[in-house]
Amino acid sequence: MTRHKIEKRVNSILMDGLLVRRELITPEADLVNDLGLDSLDMTELRSCIDKKFGIDVKSDYSNVESVKDLYDFVEENQNK
Repeated sequence: MTRHKIEKRVNSILMDGLLVRRELITPEADLVNDLGLDSLDMTELRSCIDKKFGIDVKSDYSNVESVKDLYDFVEENQNK
């Protein structure tokens, strides 16, 4: 999947699944501090990302802090 499609799908998950306003979603946005995601939201986000992109549920998300980190993580780990 292309980077552009990854970004669109991740943004869709954030907006539709977690009700994040579109204008808040930028590559630099911190998932917790800027988008307001709490631990439950982060668990839901991880579950959705794993399912939509075929990522192994045992994958380590510990370095994912920003929206760009999330795009990069999906790009590197999709369909593994």
